[in-house]
Amino acid sequence: MAKLTKADLLKRGNVATFVTRVNGKGQFKLGDANGKPQVCTGRYKFSEDNSFRTKLNEGDVTVFCEDRNSQRKLMIEVDSPMSAPRMRNFTEFYKDKDFGGVSAKSGGGGSERQESGLIDAINEAVFPTGYVKIPTFRTSVGIPEIISAEKKTGMSAVGKEPYIDIYITDKRGKKHGVSCKGRSAPSLAGGGVAGLKVVVPGLITKLYATIEDYLKSQGLKEGDIVKIDSIPDLYIKIPENYVEKILVGTPAMGGPVTHMYVGDMDVRATQTGSTLNLNGEFYTIEQYQKKIGDFYFRVRKRDVDSEPAGDMKIIYNSKNREGFPKLFEGATRQKNLVRIVIQDSTPNQAKILTLKA
Repeated sequence: MAKLTKADLLKRGNVATFVTRVNGKGQFKLGDANGKPQVCTGRYKFSEDNSFRTKLNEGDVTVFCEDRNSQRKLMIEVDSPMSAPRMRNFTEFYKDKDFGGVSAKSGGGGSERQESGLIDAINEAVFPTGYVKIPTFRTSVGIPEIISAEKKTGMSAVGKEPYIDIYITDKRGKKHGVSCKGRSAPSLAGGGVAGLKVVVPGLITKLYATIEDYLKSQGLKEGDIVKIDSIPDLYIKIPENYVEKILVGTPAMGGPVTHMYVGDMDVRATQTGSTLNLNGEFYTIEQYQKKIGDFYFRVRKRDVDSEPAGDMKIIYNSKNREGFPKLFEGATRQKNLVRIVIQDSTPNQAKILTLKA
């Protein structure tokens, strides 16, 4: 049975998934699919640290994973029913479906557990009185009376996971689209470049022009072969006027989102009369934007282990499926190595570019 590796975390959006699970006090299986559940306490340390830390940072994990020659370790504190809390190397954890393995997503502590827990908590609270109020769930008319919650099913019109995770229906019959997040710095706009091209097409054109200008300023020409590690991850701050559009999404992307729910993966609730208190909070889009602050595009390399020699080719003239320059392609297998995500933080030594006007 496969265990997690640095290469696993660098694929897809796995760094964000890992960070969300650790900070959200989710669980991993030890060793394999039948291993004992290890529940994260939210604390961690790198091997050079003298004390525990909290709030694992996505950028720090990425830098750690990309340094493939380092002997550093990432230790996660876990608790289990049969033992006291202890530190475990992340490579002891089973690679479940969230990371490309084969176990059930909800069983590993993924986002579906949070969504189903939230739906169950709301619907169970509604049952005795016919409605419930959640203090942090606000709209333009105040705190609505909620009568149901349900999962949004299916894919978006562009074939991606929809922006909306669950619908919450109030007593007026109005449905509110909610996107559920862990407490760590989450990746946003899960539809990737295909989705962003629908939501903010002009911004994505500027983004690719910014990246291409930077590469050319470094003397990199069409067809040049370089080491994958020679070009750092690139970060570009997203102008504030675009952020709301990205958070809300469009119907084609499975939106529009009206609220964000931010909380632990294990949803806990207490009810007093018609009031439901949760161990997470709802935010309107405006509130969430103020809470997070700045948002950044992050341009990183993916599937780097597909190139045994660690080489990639610079490509400007050939386009990806969205119609933009490929930029980085595997030198041996011609695989697209570029992944663009949105996050709300950058590492201390990040290479930050200014968006092309």
